[in-house]
Amino acid sequence: MKPKPDPSWIQSLQSRLDQIDCGSGGLPVSIKVRVLGGCFCRGCCRNAWEIIDQAQADLHKRNGRDFYLEEHESGPEIIAFLAIATAGITLTKSLIDLLITIVKARSDGRKNGDQREEPLEIVVRRIQTRDELREEFVLRIGQHDCLDRRELESKLKAALESLVRDREEANKSGIAKGTAEKVKKLKTPKKPKKGI
Repeated sequence: MKPKPDPSWIQSLQSRLDQIDCGSGGLPVSIKVRVLGGCFCRGCCRNAWEIIDQAQADLHKRNGRDFYLEEHESGPEIIAFLAIATAGITLTKSLIDLLITIVKARSDGRKNGDQREEPLEIVVRRIQTRDELREEFVLRIGQHDCLDRRELESKLKAALESLVRDREEANKSGIAKGTAEKVKKLKTPKKPKKGI
């Protein structure tokens, strides 16, 4: 069982997720590329970050800002708006492109002199309730592993769909609970007043 995250960290994630305008029916999510040991800072991974910065600038010129990249020592985090439709989740090409660029940049950076080579892990996460984090594992990639675009896209979509299902179930149980409490209040007879 994973330890429960620090409430101040959950608050920090929530404030990052709040920066994305989801309109109605959307869901803000965090797609984290986490290094397993070591770090992914600019000091250790200077070449990787040059590749990532260039790719991010190119993507935003072409596609606007459907998402943004947050830099952390533990690895980059993409904060994105997830459009939810009856047909399911659709992932934008630019989001997948950036994710692939981050993973490849780590490997290419190492070939060009970066100091780090620890494996990477991709997870998706969101805030379930005010103090509860939901996280789904997507994929683990070693320094010499080949990244298959279709596999990444498929696993990412499955993990995101799991987050959406959990959200819908939580909403339904919250609605059901609220309705049951209202019904209980309506059915509970009032206590008779004591006579004087």
